[in-house]
This record gives sequence, structure tokens and C-alpha cells, in this order.
Amino acid sequence: PERATVEKTIADLNLIAKVALRGARPHADVKQALSSAAIFVQHSVTAENGDQESQGISLIEAMASGAAVVVTDHNGFSEAVINGETGLLSPEHDVESMAANIVELTRNPIRAAKMRHAARLRVEREFEANTLAKRLQTAMFRHPVVGSSPATRAVQP
Repeated sequence: PERATVEKTIADLNLIAKVALRGARPHADVKQALSSAAIFVQHSVTAENGDQESQGISLIEAMASGAAVVVTDHNGFSEAVINGETGLLSPEHDVESMAANIVELTRNPIRAAKMRHAARLRVEREFEANTLAKRLQTAMFRHPVVGSSPATRAVQP
């Protein structure tokens, strides 16, 4: 519902040649775009009715792809982003802070590169599918997982 307002803002700022509103895209398109992105920006906020998005798969995918991330401290985002190490967090609705974080990473490519590297390592270490499955099974059954594939996993007594 905000698309017309966003398009007008883009035009007013003379950014039509630099900003593309792509809408819903197939996963392969998103993966390709993320692989060439220098910075991933996501300004998520809690809705008036309290609704929030989840931890943010798009955020995890961006970190895994090697983009520097600038996001709001929204719901579970801070579980993935260690502020100042694997990305930069801004408070919800704080547009000035988010803009400052974007400018910081564009002006300091060495810091951005370090964050991209740290973010990718964090995703590989903490959010890889097998790691998450083991944590879930341990939490559900209070026992470590035995075996390396779903077919061979068993719960230790």
C-alpha cells in the first residue's frame, strides 16, 4: 500500500536510475541479487497491532551471501546480528540512525568487509540447517542427537 509514496520519494530524490522496486521475486533471483549486493538494508517495525515478522530469513540469507547488513533491532534480528561485529542495528523508526549506519559502511569499506566476513562465518556456525536441527531436537527431547542424517538420528536414552 505504500508503493506510490515510495515511488514518489524516489522520484523526488532523483534516484530513479539507482533504485529498483522489484516486488516478489523467485528465490533464484533473490539469491543472485544478494550475491552482488554490497549492503542489505531492512527497516522492519512492529505493527500497531503488535504484529512482528519472524527472525528474518532474508536477513540470514543476506548475511550468508556476503552482504553487509544494516537492519532494525526488531524481534529476533539481534539474535543473528551482533551489532558492530556482523552488521549494524538501528532502533525501530530511527531513520537517522539507519542512514548513519549505511553511510558508515559505504565510507568504510574495510569495516564493511570485516562485517561481511564475520556475518558469513556466524551464519555458517550458528544457523546452518543441521546445527539448528540438532538444537531443536536437543531442546525437545533434552538429549543430544546421535547420527548425522535424519534417517540415522536417534535420541539417546
